[in-house]
Amino acid sequence: MDTYFFPEAEYLASLAYFRLCLYDDSMTIVNQYYKSYRPRFTALESVLRKNQNTKNYFYNLMFKRGKELDKHEEFVRQIITRLKKQIRFSLDFNSVYKINREMKRIGANEKKPVQGLLLPHLAEVRDNMVNKINYNAKTDVFQFLQSVPFFSSELFKLNLEILSRKKDLVYSNKKLIADRSRGDYSNLQRSSNEQFWKFQGEFWADELGDYSLGLKSNCTTLKKETDRGEK
Repeated sequence: MDTYFFPEAEYLASLAYFRLCLYDDSMTIVNQYYKSYRPRFTALESVLRKNQNTKNYFYNLMFKRGKELDKHEEFVRQIITRLKKQIRFSLDFNSVYKINREMKRIGANEKKPVQGLLLPHLAEVRDNMVNKINYNAKTDVFQFLQSVPFFSSELFKLNLEILSRKKDLVYSNKKLIADRSRGDYSNLQRSSNEQFWKFQGEFWADELGDYSLGLKSNCTTLKKETDRGEK
């Protein structure tokens, strides 16, 4: 599932927990984001900048395997793997495949004059198609990476707000109620034409993300007990 990392999903999940006053859950996501992903993006940016003008770097990266990849390229390839599943890329890859097959057929069956006429033209069409795939992949990857600083900033502000809320609880000698279960199906409401999924051993491939279902708000506060047992 590494190829389906979306910074926005991490932020929305953390924000949802924050709105429910589930501060520890929200902080877990923030810390995981900064620990696991931010260092990768920092290292990746220099790698991508270095290769942004390299001919067909992003196209060739789609077909590298295992030991051919360095540690930074592996994460770029995971991002590109997601791009390859888009219809527009699939159609372009299919066109390149068909051109290669046609060139082989012409080379095997046609006479030299015909080969000299057709093969250069097909090679030019194929190169243009490869350049198009490389450009689109590069554009999408950089657009993806440009979203990272924004969500990093939002998560940082959310982190500060959580610390502020926790500090206020301490100063006011209060605590969150925190006496409920992690979730209950009875909290979910649906109409007669809606389906209900428990997400047990399954996921929606077209809507991957983080879901907080059946969670009640934890924002009710209680006065902490004093040493004398008073509230």
